[in-house]
Amino acid sequence: MTLRKKTPIFVFLPGSYQTPAHFEPITQKLQTCGYDAVALMLAGRGDNAESAAPLESVTTARARLTELVQDQSREVVLMGCSYAGMIASMAVKGLEISLRQHQGLAGGVTNVVFIAGLLIPEGLKLVDMLPGNRLPPWSLLDEQRGVLIPSPAAKAIFFTDMDEASRDRYGSQLVAQTPRNLQGVIKDACWDVDVPKIYIHTLQDKACPMELQNTMLSRVRSVRPEDWSTLTIESDHSPFLSHVEQTVDLLLRHRSGPTHDGEWPSGIMQEANKECQATKTALIADPGRRDHLASRL
Repeated sequence: MTLRKKTPIFVFLPGSYQTPAHFEPITQKLQTCGYDAVALMLAGRGDNAESAAPLESVTTARARLTELVQDQSREVVLMGCSYAGMIASMAVKGLEISLRQHQGLAGGVTNVVFIAGLLIPEGLKLVDMLPGNRLPPWSLLDEQRGVLIPSPAAKAIFFTDMDEASRDRYGSQLVAQTPRNLQGVIKDACWDVDVPKIYIHTLQDKACPMELQNTMLSRVRSVRPEDWSTLTIESDHSPFLSHVEQTVDLLLRHRSGPTHDGEWPSGIMQEANKECQATKTALIADPGRRDHLASRL
């Protein structure tokens, strides 16, 4: 993928058992709108699930962000989805754009966006968030391999708003993950970092219900309440799959933030729509790309 330096790059960190394959619809949509977008394969997933150290995925995410910010001077919108909210929170400190501007440097993390993301206070562990320290209904322990695997119920819980064929398709792409992250202690979280933080509430979420989302948010936003904005979407746990258009709409609107009265500047979506239309026109004019991508526009 050729990176466009004039716009921020959206970097998605996948939730439990998910891989970059689950984010292809939304990254492709953002790309057709003129934005760079990637999803990272976190450590402790798939073939790496049995050997990964606790929270090794923070190291892998941080390394990619460092490459984009320090080496390429890119502006980054970091997306922490579900479980990966805690990974995103620990990957930012020192790379935030406010600090880099103060240092006279270009690039930086401009926003941290949590889509039904786990928000865990500094010093606690993920296991501390589990009722009775029991695994959630979408997780099973494979004792022979020593890894966590998605339960048969996972696809219905994660992909509630999708048809059965789509559930089966994306359910089959879920992979094992390390259980060691349950014991990883949250440290260097971005709760006290000067970076705008956005929480997208998924209103029909069966994995992370609204009550839990609100409880987690109230525990961490008090550190720097002025940094936080909240948005909502009528969606299951995976709006990046089930509600791609609406999720992209929210993300592009929030690039410039809300105005003082909470309304969005009317020009933002007009700009985004123009970018989408210009890209679409270019694809139609290019027969080679048209056949490959026209169905995704």
